[in-house]
Amino acid sequence: MFSKYKKGAKKEKMPMVSILKLFRFADRLDKVLLGIGMVAACASGVTMPLMTVIFSDLSGEFLTFNFTGGMDSEENRQTLDSETRKYCWYFLGLGLGTWVIAMVQKLVWGIASERIGKRVRERFYEAILRQEIGWFEGLSTGELTTRISGDVNVVQGGIGEKFSFVVQYVTTFVVGVILAFTKGWQLTLVVLAVLPVVAGSASLMGILLARSTSGGQDAYAAAGSVADEVLGSIKTVMAFGGEEREAKRYREKIEAARATGQRKAWVVGGSMGFIMFSVYSVYALGFWYGGKLVREGRMDAAEVLNAFFALLIGGFAIGNAAPSIAAVGSARGAAVAVFGVIDRKSAIDAVDTEHGCSADGVRGEITLRGVHFAYPTRPEVAVLRGMDVHVAAGQRVALVGESGSGKSTLVGLVSRLYDAEQGTVLVDGVDVREYNVRSLRQQMGVIMQTPVLFGQSIHRNIVWGATGDREPTRDEVVAACKAANAHDFISALPDGYDTLCGERGAQLSGGQKQRIAIARALIRNPRILLLDEATSALDSQSEAAVQQALDAAAHGRTTITVAHRLSTVRDADIIFVVSQGVVVEAGSHDQLLAQGGAYARLVEAQQLRQNLE
Repeated sequence: MFSKYKKGAKKEKMPMVSILKLFRFADRLDKVLLGIGMVAACASGVTMPLMTVIFSDLSGEFLTFNFTGGMDSEENRQTLDSETRKYCWYFLGLGLGTWVIAMVQKLVWGIASERIGKRVRERFYEAILRQEIGWFEGLSTGELTTRISGDVNVVQGGIGEKFSFVVQYVTTFVVGVILAFTKGWQLTLVVLAVLPVVAGSASLMGILLARSTSGGQDAYAAAGSVADEVLGSIKTVMAFGGEEREAKRYREKIEAARATGQRKAWVVGGSMGFIMFSVYSVYALGFWYGGKLVREGRMDAAEVLNAFFALLIGGFAIGNAAPSIAAVGSARGAAVAVFGVIDRKSAIDAVDTEHGCSADGVRGEITLRGVHFAYPTRPEVAVLRGMDVHVAAGQRVALVGESGSGKSTLVGLVSRLYDAEQGTVLVDGVDVREYNVRSLRQQMGVIMQTPVLFGQSIHRNIVWGATGDREPTRDEVVAACKAANAHDFISALPDGYDTLCGERGAQLSGGQKQRIAIARALIRNPRILLLDEATSALDSQSEAAVQQALDAAAHGRTTITVAHRLSTVRDADIIFVVSQGVVVEAGSHDQLLAQGGAYARLVEAQQLRQNLE
């Protein structure tokens, strides 16, 4: 299923989900509702053929009255009046019964489909959150959000009233055929001989629509991904005057969706037209052969009408079922993508709490032995080529080196965002793959170059970083903010800790967001602190405030700092110089300068740039 979502992946023919599998997330109550709904749908399907019985019998009374000179006899007129009233009551009773049955049918199918749809959305979203980071790197946020809304809506549409309509119309057809056989088997056999053409075309339309729907959902997901990316970076787009370019890119994606939709329209139009042509051809054949049977005396007019109208209703049912069959077929196609993600077992499941040993109480010793690694989206590019690193518990180390040398990758391996292809990553002498992922990450605080804040209050953003079921108190949040050098600026805000951060922290400056991110990391009291270029995007004034907070946060914790500005790591216990995926030098700032090697050259180059600026 991952290959279906991966960008640029070669599309394969996906199997259709079975009808029963569409309802795999129905619980006991849903099954009861669906059972009631099936009975109601079948009962609703029976009402139309029953109507043909009443109508044909009443028509027979009219024909008898006319052919026997009923107007000449008062008794015949009274008999006709009596029979007419009786059949009118039959129609009224059938109408009332249909009203109740249709109401129950719509109600229970609607409730059941909403309940199942909610459960599918929850499972789909939970499954997405379980996946490893490598899975997400082959996707886009817009594609996933489109899948959550679009595909699940299609699935829900196919298991709701549309499915009940299929049951209803199939029942109508079957009951109509049975009634027709009881009234005139010769006429029925002749008409049924051509009905497979109608049924076959409806079935073929359902299959073709399921396939075209899957392709259409892919196209719209790609277009949604572009829109999400552009709207999320609208300031950059405007700054570079890229509006027309991005509009063109979106049009290209929409054009692919339009072409898919156009093919789908041809399928629907051609199939529906052929189905209706087939139905009316059946009518022509039925009237011709029915008239022949009446002329030969093998059936009377009432029997012909009854048999023909029963088949007529059955034929209409097949025609009316076509759109609903198409909706169910589309649901089967969309469910392949949805259920594929739900069923996918993550290589690194951070939600699982049952497997792996607990990381509670780790001291923070970190070791990498002969680690080789390449990112899943670029497996041909080796990032780490046998890296060896040892960090003692409570030690503060720094990783420096040119861009792309593998510094940030080490942070991802320690926090187990990725797994090493070769070699081992150890925490306190235990392979990180032996730990429960969630428990391991709860012992770590991660601060990235560009912190992400949610559109909630400052207090909620900091509490979000806590571990365990107990929510930190306001005093604990304030203490974390004081340690992060953030309390003073938060207190100066009009709403203090209740100030809304805005989407992605848009209401705050870069330095303020970074200090809140530090407080969010400290609220969990981590044993290991991972700093991935936490100050590289800040101005000098903000950098000083954030660096002071980071220095305080690192006290008593194992700290790994990925640094671009070498001035921020002068006081590190050990500095590892990384180049092309391996450590080429290690030592303190003074030791490395004295060696005059790679680190000394980096310092000289950075000082030269600063002098030129």
